[in-house]
Amino acid sequence: RFEKRDNPFVFKYISSLPHSRNWEKKVADGPPCVVLASPGFLHTGASRELLELWAPDSRNGLIITGYSVEGTMARDIMNEPDEITGLRGNTIPRRLSVRYVSFSAHVDYSQNAEFIDLIGAKHIVLVHGEQTAMGRLRGALQSKYKDRDEDVKVHTPRNLETLNLTFRGERVAKAIGSLANNPPPTSAESLLSGLLVSKDYSYTLLDPKDLREFTGLSTSDVLQMVRIAIGCSWELVRWHLEGMYGFVQEGLDKESGARVMRVMGAVDVKHISETELMLEWIASASNDMVADSVIAVLMGIDSSPASVKLTNSPHSHDHDEATSEDVKPDVKHQHPHPHANKQSDHGYSPEEAAVFRLERIIHFLEAHFGDVQMYEPKPEPEPEVQPEGDVDMNGEDLAETPAPAPGEPAIIVKLDDNEARINLIRMTVHGDSEPLRRRVESVLQMAIATTGSLAEQFTSADRNPTSDYEDARVAAAQEGQDETKLTTSG
Repeated sequence: RFEKRDNPFVFKYISSLPHSRNWEKKVADGPPCVVLASPGFLHTGASRELLELWAPDSRNGLIITGYSVEGTMARDIMNEPDEITGLRGNTIPRRLSVRYVSFSAHVDYSQNAEFIDLIGAKHIVLVHGEQTAMGRLRGALQSKYKDRDEDVKVHTPRNLETLNLTFRGERVAKAIGSLANNPPPTSAESLLSGLLVSKDYSYTLLDPKDLREFTGLSTSDVLQMVRIAIGCSWELVRWHLEGMYGFVQEGLDKESGARVMRVMGAVDVKHISETELMLEWIASASNDMVADSVIAVLMGIDSSPASVKLTNSPHSHDHDEATSEDVKPDVKHQHPHPHANKQSDHGYSPEEAAVFRLERIIHFLEAHFGDVQMYEPKPEPEPEVQPEGDVDMNGEDLAETPAPAPGEPAIIVKLDDNEARINLIRMTVHGDSEPLRRRVESVLQMAIATTGSLAEQFTSADRNPTSDYEDARVAAAQEGQDETKLTTSG
């Protein structure tokens, strides 16, 4: 028909009715015909106007072809009442015939049940239907799955009712790259940390450094830089930072030669001029928090009473020139912060620093359990070599005799008749009383966390690679100043 330039939508026996005034009455008074009119619910519009005109004549007929909602004219007239109510409230006798022929695309029970079986769903939610019909369908489905001994839940929520579904399932991630080369110990408390990548419902866990190699994705770091004006010496800045964080790494920037302190392995504080500091760090959630705290410490140095006390100078009333010994323009390392870690540059040997921290742990334990005892084993002679075999010289079975524990220092905590021992090498708690052992273990963890510095407790996953350092300090005392150089490859 296209080739003949004939409109395919023009039919011989079908035509579109013009929406002129009183067109419904013209159709009703005209020759016999079939009219396809909407809406299907017959609640208003062209279908309702024709119904009211054709209802009194028994020669007319009505065919309903779709689903009808309860409370509509289409649903009511399917019961074939003797009268219907018009849109104007008038009563109209019904003499036309009424038939129902489904042209709907909706499926029936057997088709629904077949589809649900193919899906294998554990939850079925019935919507878009009458409550009575959905209730019958729900009962039929529940009876079906009960006979099969299958745990399938059928829900029929009302309109605007919230339905909460809980799904439990395990997701398995495959570790690849460097994470697979260095697996963690197989213990209940071991954790494997990495970047979880999801693709096509499969999960892989990898180190962020391996992201480009295995996924082709590129990564980038955001370098944060902040300048802060200061009115104090570099040594006073170091004193305050050590007081807050325990210790800092100090060295020289390889490129600019500026003095640098690294705080908690995350934030670099550079001395770029006599009155200005530069803070640099790689942006991350943890590093940003560390940087915020460093900025707060630096901003409070000038107003700190401790700064005034450490930098004051005695005045000579005879106005003679003061000697260098009289003036204390700086705070040196011989005056460390009381909260700083006891390090070698503060005049403490590693053994003295360890003893100092052990004393604090003992004070913490005594505050909870009273007096505790310190056990220091004496050197034991070399054990005699036993002859080959399963029995010793006395005839005792060696397999049943426990090996003697190596001599290791310990703290003994006694409570009533119970005793617990804290191994100071491994920081583990042993004892016959399980309640006491757990309590001492809990207090020991609090003691370690309380007596340790922030730098000891914090390990940043995003180390700061912005400055080039060595990871060890080269101590050199020249003109009373500690010159150091630290480099790392980042």
